[in-house]
Amino acid sequence: MSDTAAPVQRGPVRPWWLERQRRGAEDESPDGDEVPANSSFRNWTLIGNVDSSLRASVDPRGLVTPWPPGWSVDWWIGADDRWHFPSEEPSVRQQLVDGSPVVETRMRVPGGDAVHRAYGARGAASDVDVAVIEVENASSLPFALALAVRPYDVRGAAHVERIEVVDDLLVVDGNVGARLPARPSRVAVTAGDEGDCARLVVAGDALEDGPRSVRCRDGRAQVALLFPLAHRATVRVVLPLVVPKRRTDPPPEPDRVPPAANVARGWAAQTDRGMRVEVPDERLSTAIEAARRQLLLYSPGRLDPVRRPWPRPARDAGALVSALTQWGFTAEASELAEGLGQIQGMGGRVVGLDAGIDATGAVLAGLGELWRATHDLELFGSLAMPMARAGHWIERARFSRRHRKDPLRRGLLPTGRPPAHLGPPGQYYWDDWWSIRGLLDAAEVLEGVGQVAAAVDATRFARSLRSDLERSIELVGQAGHEGGPEEPEGPDRPPAALPPGPDRGTDAGAVGSLVACAPLGLLGPHDPAVTATLELVRREHTHGAAVGAGMLHRGLSPALTALVAMVEVDRGEPEEAWARVSWLLDAATPTWTWPDVVHPRRGGGVAGDGHSLAGTTGFLGLVRRMLVRDVATLDVDGGSRAGLALCSVVPAGWLGQSLEVHDAPTAAGSLSFGVRWHGDRPALLWELVPHVDQGAVTITAPGLDPDWSTSERKGEALLAPAAGER
Repeated sequence: MSDTAAPVQRGPVRPWWLERQRRGAEDESPDGDEVPANSSFRNWTLIGNVDSSLRASVDPRGLVTPWPPGWSVDWWIGADDRWHFPSEEPSVRQQLVDGSPVVETRMRVPGGDAVHRAYGARGAASDVDVAVIEVENASSLPFALALAVRPYDVRGAAHVERIEVVDDLLVVDGNVGARLPARPSRVAVTAGDEGDCARLVVAGDALEDGPRSVRCRDGRAQVALLFPLAHRATVRVVLPLVVPKRRTDPPPEPDRVPPAANVARGWAAQTDRGMRVEVPDERLSTAIEAARRQLLLYSPGRLDPVRRPWPRPARDAGALVSALTQWGFTAEASELAEGLGQIQGMGGRVVGLDAGIDATGAVLAGLGELWRATHDLELFGSLAMPMARAGHWIERARFSRRHRKDPLRRGLLPTGRPPAHLGPPGQYYWDDWWSIRGLLDAAEVLEGVGQVAAAVDATRFARSLRSDLERSIELVGQAGHEGGPEEPEGPDRPPAALPPGPDRGTDAGAVGSLVACAPLGLLGPHDPAVTATLELVRREHTHGAAVGAGMLHRGLSPALTALVAMVEVDRGEPEEAWARVSWLLDAATPTWTWPDVVHPRRGGGVAGDGHSLAGTTGFLGLVRRMLVRDVATLDVDGGSRAGLALCSVVPAGWLGQSLEVHDAPTAAGSLSFGVRWHGDRPALLWELVPHVDQGAVTITAPGLDPDWSTSERKGEALLAPAAGER
């Protein structure tokens, strides 16, 4: 490394998102040291371990924030030619290690790469959950590593008042912030108007015996810790994942935590179960594996109402229970369900959770899916009372005094706060659709565990709510709003009332109404309202294959794009559905995450979470629906029987290539199948291990041969020749 070769004067080192945001024509940020909010590149990747709900975030250049919002740790490399800053370098690449939540960031330096890895772990002989930063010198020359504490994170500015370096401990605002690999060889500190500590590092003014603490009342304290790193050497830094201002034991020493390669192998072992798929598309296969592991990353383990609450909005809990169930992680889904039941046990609404109005129905619907996959009498016996109370809460909530005299709103759920990708606060019909589904699923569970009276109540509540909802929809149509038979967004939000225009984004409430079809199954895919609403969405709310987010944010929504594609799968429109899958793959980050809202040109996240649970569960729900979906079919006598539709979407590029699905949980039992080819004819092999007392099941394969069906639970069939994409 040559400090003198670099220019002495330079501006501040800004985070990657701010560097990108300053270049955008729409976002002019100040030229000084001030850090605004991240409004254009909200992209990050969460890391953690399966036994904890605590997560750290990693930005696209390796900036690690142990507890956002808060301070972060950046990494700089002093090589033979100059200092290299990842947020500014064009040669930085990022990926996951073997599809696991181990984020690897590589930066080109003379002689090779500097490699930064970030991952979550639990220290040996310690209950402290930690994030680990591992930096490897993969070049042929030695270099210097600077670990810098920064007063910002992936969302914006942070307040850092005091920093101390005590031997191998980094103390930030009185709490242990990191355990270092050794005592730093040099330290550079600055506060407030003294400027960025990068200036001292570049100028060679980081000192061996200088000050090792700094205090700044303005909250702009900074420090850079320098370590020499020989050729092929690796160092680790351990950051405890604790709530700020909550005291904890120091994290374990760096040599007591597992290396990144071991953690990646552990994640692979964790997900070598459940529903596993092999599809003839390498990019899709990679995305599926990464998303499956992210499901376990989101799963918070055993919840505790006080010490370990569910840290996300309650609707996310319902989506996560459903996704974990669909992909065969029923143990994790059951553990989350048990914790939610304990939290909710003292009341009807999901107590202690940041919930939208639809959240209680969403949680009940997730529990219903888990019940159909497991029929776990012990678990759902303990959940019966909380689920019954939740049903009564929905019934009480929809009769607010404010709307009793309004025929458009009478009997509906009150005004709620939707997620960022749907729109502004308001009274939306999707809250009612979710609540109807949740009540029906609660009734199914309660009847299954012998609580017949409570099941009757839940069914009555669902029927009454649906009657009031249908009356409101009819009255909205009679009010003369244009737009035809589309499903209205809400009692005061018909689909044509807020058309898109040059000065505002589209209103995604119409898209949200499609949940009545998929995934809730309350309206058929060819219902006139579903058909008209889908056409409205395609006409006014799409950008290519992507679906627009709500009016609050100008952008595209991965979650809504997946929702529309699910409806298209059910309708037998595979080309449209596959186009949306392709957009989701294009819009994903290199670590296979999605923000809540994507900028249509720059591709950065513009609102909400930078690593969206709704995006991940939406993507996995869509893939699952393409490969296996539960359907109901009619018997000759007019009754219904369980059904399974396999391979509803088979892209043209898959024809002639094998695919496999193993251990898919369904309402009928556990299903495995494979597709092989004999010339242009697909051969389907399947085996269904049914639930106890499961009746006849009709199995179809509409994407391979629309005319084929069977009620055999195991077999092999040579289907009709494939004429092209179905």
